[in-house]
Amino acid sequence: MIFRAEQVVATHVLHLSGRSTNPEHYPPQKIAYTPQTVSWCRAQAEQIGATR
Repeated sequence: MIFRAEQVVATHVLHLSGRSTNPEHYPPQKIAYTPQTVSWCRAQAEQIGATR
């Protein structure tokens, strides 16, 4: 359970492995890439190129 000022604000199902974060708790700019595959992310990175 997640508390704020002594009130429960969120609950998560206990998982023995993997993540149990509720996607609704993320801001839109953070959740935008989670449904994408690793291949998609790599392709995007290749288009952007090195940042150094």
